Amino acid sequence: MLERLNMKLQQALYGKGMDDDKPQWKFCTETTNQAFGLSLGLLFAKGRFSSALRREVEDMIQLIKQGFGSNLDSLTWLDMKTRDAAKEKMERMREHIGFPEEAMKPKLLDKFYAKFRVSEEHFSNMLEFYKFESHQLSMSLRTTDSGNHRWTMLPQTGNTYYSSIDNSMVFPAGVLQSPLYHSDYPMSINFGALGSIIGHELSHAFDNQGRRFNAKGDLKNWWTKTALVEFKNRTACLANWFEKFSAAGDRVNGQQTLGENIADGGGLRAAYTAYSLWEKEHGPEDNLPAVNLTRQQLFFTAFAQTWCSSESESFLQEQLREGKHSPARFRVLGTLSNSPEFSQHFHCPLDSPMNPSTKCSLW
Repeated sequence: MLERLNMKLQQALYGKGMDDDKPQWKFCTETTNQAFGLSLGLLFAKGRFSSALRREVEDMIQLIKQGFGSNLDSLTWLDMKTRDAAKEKMERMREHIGFPEEAMKPKLLDKFYAKFRVSEEHFSNMLEFYKFESHQLSMSLRTTDSGNHRWTMLPQTGNTYYSSIDNSMVFPAGVLQSPLYHSDYPMSINFGALGSIIGHELSHAFDNQGRRFNAKGDLKNWWTKTALVEFKNRTACLANWFEKFSAAGDRVNGQQTLGENIADGGGLRAAYTAYSLWEKEHGPEDNLPAVNLTRQQLFFTAFAQTWCSSESESFLQEQLREGKHSPARFRVLGTLSNSPEFSQHFHCPLDSPMNPSTKCSLW
């Protein structure tokens, strides 16, 4: 009953609603996750995350930082002072992997949920949840915790984020799974998928919003005037480039999606350079049997498959109107067509759609 009432409310407010055909198990799982996300997250992390996986991801992050730093050294438009400040910011950037162990110890979770009273009635449980959530929000306003072990995503979440004020990246256990990463996958696929996502979050520190914060997370300018002019010229190129794409009767808003498009491009290049560094240390991998793709082509294919999706026309219209991400198809086409390495390895003719003679390069 509550589910259908909520669907009607969503339709009245936004012209859309919950799926009529959503199975009961899915509704119950989502509701339980909403109320007891930390407890479920601990169980998920225990079953799907390990210290070995943590070390593997840590190694990948360090290589991607090296790759990003190497790319910084190759930029002719960036002056030495700004380059050094960018490197300092990258080197001081922290990463949180898997789940926040300090905040998710069983005894702490027992204390956290101690006042949550569960009954046999769903309606009463939801009222209790809203009361509990309101109390937790009020308590959070009184804490002096710097946030080092507090995340805004649950461990089971298949997503990631970068925080400008903490200068940190968060990679929950939920995103460190197949098909984005697996220890048995070729590293070309791991770097193309998870590696480009790690590079994406790192690059957010240097997008049109993140670049305003320094290495300590303070809102303070660290750019020279010359470097800032060059940055704005290049981001204008990227914004104009993405506005060439259209779907569902509307065009991509290049300014609205600029930060994510910067991060996609910077992340792809950092991950590609990191994979090249990995190959120098470990040697070339064997090609996959029955797959007529080189290692580098597999890397770019894995990146593209990360955004493989199917969207309705109404979803695309809303995304183009309000979203900060370009539609998935254009995140692939717009990013790869600005990659010289992609056009080189796939032998794209000059001035073809995937190898324009004028590219928008930033990081």
